[in-house]
Amino acid sequence: MELLLTVAIVIILIVTHLLNKSKQDELKAQLQINDALSQRIHELNETTANMSSEIDRLSLSLSLSTQKAEEDAARYVDIWKKEETVKIRKEAVDKSRSILRGQVVEHLAPFLIDGLSPGDFRWIGSPIDFLVIDGCGAVNDGKADEISRVILMDIKSGKSQLSKIQRRIRDAVKAGRVEFMTINLENENV
Repeated sequence: MELLLTVAIVIILIVTHLLNKSKQDELKAQLQINDALSQRIHELNETTANMSSEIDRLSLSLSLSTQKAEEDAARYVDIWKKEETVKIRKEAVDKSRSILRGQVVEHLAPFLIDGLSPGDFRWIGSPIDFLVIDGCGAVNDGKADEISRVILMDIKSGKSQLSKIQRRIRDAVKAGRVEFMTINLENENV
């Protein structure tokens, strides 16, 4: 019996040792997995830190680039404004001179047009410049008995052309749609 008890104890010790050895191997494997995971987490943390640093660098670079682009754009807009202001002022001066030249020509026209007496011109201004009553001065002076013609005249200079209403007036005159009316306000219901 003692022998049996000793054998049983030896078997229990061997089984315990084998179980402990299996547990140790299992724990070693778990520790290796934990070490590998720890290493991987450490690598990921470093990668994240590097990426964060790169993102900060790129963000700063983008911010500086945006700031430079805004400064460049502002500088180009200022240059463009200055150039355009000079052009606009020059165009305004040129246009003003052209308009003034046209107005001077309009007012001097009665004295510059051959074949018509300056005294026969009547300034209307809009939509046509003059009503010319050819022979009016001569009739008033007793040198003639009739008016030779009535002219609706618009003076142009440079590249200016008749306006739409001026063209319609011209067309009405050419088509003979012109009348003379006498209105006596005392006889009319006004």
